[in-house]
Amino acid sequence: MSDIFISYSSEERHRVLPLINALEKTGWSVFWDRTIPAGKTWRQVIGAEIRTCRSVVVAWTKSSVTSEWVLEEAETGKRRQILIPVLLDEVEPPFGFGTIQAANLAAWDGACSSPAFTRLVGDIAAILGPAPIAVNEAEERRHAERDVRRESEQERFGQQELQRSEEEAPREADEENQSRIEQEANLGRLQVEEQASFEGKPARKASPAARHAQEPQAVSVPARFIRWNRQQLHRVGLVAVIVAMAITALWSIGPSGTKDADVKKIVALGIRGERQLNPGEKTMLRVEDRFSDGSRAEVKENLHWQSSNDSVAAVNGDGQVEARKDGSSNITARYEGTASPPLTLMVKAENPSSEADAAGVIAKIHEHIKIAGSYGDQGEYSTALAELAKAKSLDPANKTVQDQLESTKKACLAEQRIGLNNSRCE
Repeated sequence: MSDIFISYSSEERHRVLPLINALEKTGWSVFWDRTIPAGKTWRQVIGAEIRTCRSVVVAWTKSSVTSEWVLEEAETGKRRQILIPVLLDEVEPPFGFGTIQAANLAAWDGACSSPAFTRLVGDIAAILGPAPIAVNEAEERRHAERDVRRESEQERFGQQELQRSEEEAPREADEENQSRIEQEANLGRLQVEEQASFEGKPARKASPAARHAQEPQAVSVPARFIRWNRQQLHRVGLVAVIVAMAITALWSIGPSGTKDADVKKIVALGIRGERQLNPGEKTMLRVEDRFSDGSRAEVKENLHWQSSNDSVAAVNGDGQVEARKDGSSNITARYEGTASPPLTLMVKAENPSSEADAAGVIAKIHEHIKIAGSYGDQGEYSTALAELAKAKSLDPANKTVQDQLESTKKACLAEQRIGLNNSRCE
């Protein structure tokens, strides 16, 4: 199943290739190659793709507006409400498609940054959700911001540890100096007592002045000793910072990925529903959100709807749109701070009788062509040509019917030459 089905006239293939290349760069999958695998028919391959694709982009050109195959593919996309028209020539879209707003790429230079192509990507994203490349870029920005925050926290933590070490260094140095002084005083008293005991005389109680002279006096801590202690504390502080950074990294990575990866966030909204109504008609619009992990879900509550032109089409809080008069209006929805791309709704009164007549003729022509194709596959060319003659009688100027008549006659004559059939090829 492809994201985008490109419908175009085979004569304009070289003009459609730049559009195909630009759409593929967005990350969406595009079906455009009309090469038919061995053992398959054209109808089988194209039919399966257009029934399962997620959107249909039809390229209107001077040749495609008269191609019955392009019209049939575009009609399928319109019926499935996934049709997105593109103008490669300044032409009027075929009957029945003029009310659907088309992206004008007639003057497009092929650049992905072109405003016209950007608007086309926005129209497609309204159906498919954001392009994969846009989602990836958003994820990369989010991860980059997370890394910057983490590095800032680690740097702040390291500065705090270093400041704490510098504040505690003088106090620890004073405590160590006081302990050393007390040890030297105790050692001096023991030496005096031992000497008195050795001479066999009791130690004479020294006068206060003598005791003061014998006791070591508190001295100031040498600057070299304080510098040594500060260096040691700096080393300890750096080791603590490195250990803290390693613990933070392990905690953030964990056994099953980052914590941020477990948080699913809304990255885009898309509106689904009718894009064309007659005055007085009503329809319900649906909103689908796309999350950062690629999943989708329909939003039914807490939506804020808005119409750019209430006199043309009004939308209520439940997403019901009422068409009021001819014109166009952009419908948008907002959910939890995220706004959807606008859905352009066209309101136009049509002549039911003339449209029904034209649609009936087209349907009959398609039916005759399908029957002719079935007979042609079985080698019954006379019956196939008779069906195509009926289709031509309904619209003699129809180019698709003329092409089918010509290709069927050629196939019939070719098989006659090699003796595979005796059918009349007229």
